[in-house]
Amino acid sequence: MRLSYRFLNRERGRNMGVGIKQKNDAVIRLEGMRLLIENMGKVDAERFISLVIREPFDYTEWQKDLFQGMSLDELGDRAMELYNSQK
Repeated sequence: MRLSYRFLNRERGRNMGVGIKQKNDAVIRLEGMRLLIENMGKVDAERFISLVIREPFDYTEWQKDLFQGMSLDELGDRAMELYNSQK
């Protein structure tokens, strides 16, 4: 069975989040602050924000090295440990 080009593009669009309502900046800020405070506490959350503002960094470049040298199995194990610790 040969799939049409239109069908493939429609399916690709679904997987890329096309049509998903995006959150506005205020909601993202509130959720981010809530997550930082819940996980770090108020003082460390404020310190983190100060550090990011004072010393901007390229998140994309930083992320490239974050899991370097880690196998897919190791990454999966760490993700599962984190998930289980938050239940």
